[in-house]
Amino acid sequence: MIRHYKLSLKGHSTFDFWATVWSHGWCELKPFSVDPEAKTLQRVLELPNRKLTKLVMKGTGNKVEVSIETDTKLFNKDLMYVERKVRYMLSMDLDLSQLYRCVKTKKEFSWIAKHKAGRLLKSPTVFEDLVKTICTTNCKWEQTKRMVQRLCELLGKKTWEGDSSFPRPSRIANSSIEFLRLAGLGYRANYIHDIAIKVAENKIKLERWVNPKLPLDEIRKMIESIKGIGAYGSANMLRLLGRTDNLYIEPWMIKTFSAKRNADKPATKADIERYYSVFGQWKGLILWLDMITNQV
Repeated sequence: MIRHYKLSLKGHSTFDFWATVWSHGWCELKPFSVDPEAKTLQRVLELPNRKLTKLVMKGTGNKVEVSIETDTKLFNKDLMYVERKVRYMLSMDLDLSQLYRCVKTKKEFSWIAKHKAGRLLKSPTVFEDLVKTICTTNCKWEQTKRMVQRLCELLGKKTWEGDSSFPRPSRIANSSIEFLRLAGLGYRANYIHDIAIKVAENKIKLERWVNPKLPLDEIRKMIESIKGIGAYGSANMLRLLGRTDNLYIEPWMIKTFSAKRNADKPATKADIERYYSVFGQWKGLILWLDMITNQV
C-alpha cells in the first residue's frame, strides 16, 4: 500500500525554488531528477530508520510544496526529518539580502539579485556531496552522471518502483573496490571506498564542515586532507557548504575573465583577485556566478 503525505514549506524572502534547482548540475545527478516542464525536482530519500520516501518538490515564489510517497507509515519525526533535509538541500532559510544589496549597485552583477541567484542545490548529506564531487574530477559531465547513477543502482536501496536511493557510507564500505569499479568509477573507487570506511567507522565527521563558524583555512585543510580531493574539489565543496568567501581561480576562468571583463586582454590571477575582492565575503560566489553565466 502506497501512502501519501504533503508538506508546505516557506523559505526566506530571498529564496527562489527554480533558481536553486538549476543553480548547477546537481539536479541531474541521481537520485535527483528534474522535470523542466512541470518544474519539479524529485529524489529518493532514505530516512535514518531505513524507510524510503520519494519526494516531489514544486515551488512558487519562496514556498515549496513537497509530495511524499512511501510504502510504509510515516510518523511526525519522519516528516520533520524530511522537512529538515528539504530545507537543507534547497538552502531555504539562507538570507541572501546582503548579497543582493551588494550587487544591485553594480550594473554587470545586478542580474544576481534580479534572478535570486546564489543558492546551490545540495545533497541531503555532506558525504553524498563529497562522493559526487569526486565523480566530477577529470571527466566529462555525461560520465559523471553515469558513475553516480550506477553507484545508486548497485548499492542504493530500491523503492517499490525500482528507483534507488544514494548508498549509505556503510554500504559502500562493505563493498569491495573491485565492485565499485563496476560503476565505472575507475581510480576514484579507491578514494570513495576509503572515505566511506572512515565515515562508517566514525573516524571522520563530515557534517562538522557545515559549521559556518569554522575559519575558512581550517575547513579547507580538513577537506583537502581527504584522499582524492585537491584544490578543485575543495573549492566545489566549499561552495556547497556556503563558504562564499573562498576565491578559487581555475585555469579556464582566466580565459573567460579576460574575454568578459578585461576587453580580451590577457589577465592574471592577481587581476582577478583584485577585481572581485571589493565584494568582501561574497567574492568567491560572485566570481563563480560571473564565470558560469553569459550575463554581461
